[in-house]
Amino acid sequence: MFLTIVPDLSSAALLKIIEEHATDGSIIVANCWKGYNPLSKLGLYFHETVNHSECFKNPDSGFHTNHIEGTWSGIKIGLSSRQRIKEVITENLVMLIWRRKNVGTLWKFFFDAIPGGYITSIDSEMLIINFGISF
Repeated sequence: MFLTIVPDLSSAALLKIIEEHATDGSIIVANCWKGYNPLSKLGLYFHETVNHSECFKNPDSGFHTNHIEGTWSGIKIGLSSRQRIKEVITENLVMLIWRRKNVGTLWKFFFDAIPGGYITSIDSEMLIINFGISF
């Protein structure tokens, strides 16, 4: 999976992005929007569809779009509508992805960035940092 900014919602724009990022033989699962129809004609990808007006999981193939729908839902929860505007979306998506990949270790990365400091103890109520300073 990858995230990118889509300049417009035309079939041509989406197909260009798919051609740039998807490798030959990739399985592309999408809803039944007609703009995705050319994917099957390209012959480079396996194009599977889910008709959301009927179901959320294709009963014949078992394919679904739940992962990407959940990811987009998480992005919308993690970024307010003001943070999803064109001028700042790239930086905010990078930060959101970084936080998701490093969940549970954010403080470690923060304190590793402090020159000469290291964490000596962490518990649920206290964080002790040793900066190597003696008095």
